[in-house]
Amino acid sequence: MGFTFASPAVAEASSPTSAATHRTTRSTASATSAETTSPKTTSPNTGAGAEVDLERARELFAAGKTSMEHGDWREAARRFREAAIIKDTPGLRYHIAYCEENAEQLLRARVEYEAAGRLLEALPAPDVEGLLGPALARVAQKIPEVRLELTPPAEVTLVSVDGQELADWRKPVELDPGRHWVQVEARGYRPATVEFTLERGQKQALWVRLQPEGSASPPHSVGSNSVGSRSAAPSPEPPRWRTPVLVTGGAVSLAGLGLGVWALLDRSVAIEEAAWARSGVLRLSGADGSCEGASGALALACDDLAAAERRRDRANQFAIGGFALAGVGAALTFTSLLVGADAPLEFSGIGGVGVTGMRVRGRF
Repeated sequence: MGFTFASPAVAEASSPTSAATHRTTRSTASATSAETTSPKTTSPNTGAGAEVDLERARELFAAGKTSMEHGDWREAARRFREAAIIKDTPGLRYHIAYCEENAEQLLRARVEYEAAGRLLEALPAPDVEGLLGPALARVAQKIPEVRLELTPPAEVTLVSVDGQELADWRKPVELDPGRHWVQVEARGYRPATVEFTLERGQKQALWVRLQPEGSASPPHSVGSNSVGSRSAAPSPEPPRWRTPVLVTGGAVSLAGLGLGVWALLDRSVAIEEAAWARSGVLRLSGADGSCEGASGALALACDDLAAAERRRDRANQFAIGGFALAGVGAALTFTSLLVGADAPLEFSGIGGVGVTGMRVRGRF
């Protein structure tokens, strides 16, 4: 006995390359995925028992949709999984994958999207099929990747990431965004443990510097019982253009700021002069304050008023230009600081029980 689950028709936006914060908001609209005859189900019940199970699956599905609407992606995925135990469909698998993706569990999301694709072979669902390809491509772009580099080269006996031993540590490792840790053991060297953080879509090299056994502990060593030590990998030289750009940006910012402040002061003086000149025009011309056809003292007062107003307008323009120039200089300085380093992230391990450390250099 079959029933229909609604599957999401999702208007997806492309994933960004930061950080930076955080999640892309997506709108979901309901579409119907007709799960046709003889759907796959893990429930052994038949007859009335099957109807009870299907009703429970519908309740779980509705609860999952409610959790999605409130942004509780983990709870929504849990509800959908419980429903899939009763009746597994492409639509349910897509829902699970979509929730895992929004919860930043990207590796799980890919597994669930692929499971939805396999179910489509037995249970056609055109709306899910149309969403699946873009979803898989989107997740593939989001999954971070880290490549381990050891210095100096050594005979490695163990490399594990988050407690899972790597069969071939030289190959790039796909991980979910967030904090991770790597442990390296090599003959003749102290074990090293390093913590690091990956952003969504980041492809990064992770350098781990090993310390020889019996070497003197560096200043940041844990103590006499430590089994490793902190060390700094060689610092990459900053690009040659960075210092001139920093100096130029700072100079432009200061010049623009000085010009803007001077213009504001000059503007205030011009406003006072214009007010004084206007009062003279009113006194000499009568109530109308007109300068048309003025002569004598009135003409001089009108000239003073016009000059003060021109000075005020010119000061306004200089103030705007000065502060805009200061903004350009600040942006130039900030950009050079942000993207000035071309080296990959570089880490060094800290040995010792439960102690980890990190040293970071590189491109943001």
